[in-house]
Amino acid sequence: MKIFEGLFETKISGAYTAMLLLTVVSLFLTQETVGFSAIGLSMGLWFLVWLAEGKFRSKFDLFRTSWLWPGIALYALYIIGIFYSDIPKEAAMVIEHKITMLLAPLLLGAGASLRKNHLGAALFVFVNTALVASVVALIFALKNGLAGQYETQSVADFITYEYLARAIGFQPIYLSLYLVFGFFALIALYRHKTFKGQWFYGNHLASVTAMVFIFLMVVLLSSRMELLVLFVSAGALLLWFVRDRKLVLKAFGLLFAVALAGGAVIFSSEINRLRFKEMFDFNTDYTENVYGGRAIRLEKWKNAIECWQQSPWIGVGTGDVQSELNKMYEKNGVDIALHYQYNTHNQYLGTLLTIGIPGLLVLLAWVGCWIWLGFGKRDLMMAAFASVISLSIITENMLQRQMGVVFIALFSAMLITWHLRYFRADTVPNDR
Repeated sequence: MKIFEGLFETKISGAYTAMLLLTVVSLFLTQETVGFSAIGLSMGLWFLVWLAEGKFRSKFDLFRTSWLWPGIALYALYIIGIFYSDIPKEAAMVIEHKITMLLAPLLLGAGASLRKNHLGAALFVFVNTALVASVVALIFALKNGLAGQYETQSVADFITYEYLARAIGFQPIYLSLYLVFGFFALIALYRHKTFKGQWFYGNHLASVTAMVFIFLMVVLLSSRMELLVLFVSAGALLLWFVRDRKLVLKAFGLLFAVALAGGAVIFSSEINRLRFKEMFDFNTDYTENVYGGRAIRLEKWKNAIECWQQSPWIGVGTGDVQSELNKMYEKNGVDIALHYQYNTHNQYLGTLLTIGIPGLLVLLAWVGCWIWLGFGKRDLMMAAFASVISLSIITENMLQRQMGVVFIALFSAMLITWHLRYFRADTVPNDR
């Protein structure tokens, strides 16, 4: 396949490529499904290959010119946060989970074996792994439901929300995030001539079928925020990158039709109906909020802000966030949040609470790099990533779990490095 040409020409470049693609695949292999940290293993092996490459002087010459430093600076602030944490063991675990924020920029930004084809190969493998994982999740969820493992008797509910995601060891929000990014990666693989030589390029049937399937999976996963992210991001990219207004209007008409189809799927499941009803029911308070929607998030955010005000400049420390939040939940009588030990469910607030104002500013700088390189420099894939992540972290702490940290750090470093080495703004939005 042409998209892999030149990536396995030597033992070192072949090993580098294999470890990169293994890391992409391992995003979908949770510890629940394989019994060990596939992500940690693949990153460790990749780091050994990176060391075996040598050429350290030229590596760091490349690295100095990149825009990869905000992610590393954020990780450094988390390390500093250990020194004023009251729970050092928890702080050490946080640092371990977030180490990809340091490793990914080194492995990609200072990777001597990185080639132009690597981005296309990684996106291709990511999309296909997402499709396979989705099919496996559907099969396992149906099997579990028919075996009587779920409380509901509805077949439609068997393949909805947590029943569907937990079938392969995922939380719905993380699997939905991967799929929404995969949706936009599919568009790039289909249209961008840089990604020739793989079966999605120019293949209308394969690409549209895969995109429809991914959309239906996000609907079945009942991720309300990620559905909103998908439509908002699609609208923003259409308005920014497509100059033909007639085509934009047709595309918005198609988005509206797709939204109606998604609504039909939502109403086929009682769980989905209840979750989306709750989203628009402004009379429901957090004590009645079964599925963790708007009302309970507002309570989490209020308590997080009140907690942050006790230490606004440096935050509460890298390992102390949940402990301090629990104290605030108990003080304010938010029993449901205390019982489930809810986090802030907002990465901006979570970072602010953990490492204070410097942490929030660095996080905003990191996100700002993606937005500038994507929208400012007209890099379609970078813009899609920037839109998806910057919106998704409004309602979730995506940097709390390893599967979120690795995904964000890996693809941000890859897209930034690829942009700096190979991107030309006049080629990205063009058709074949």
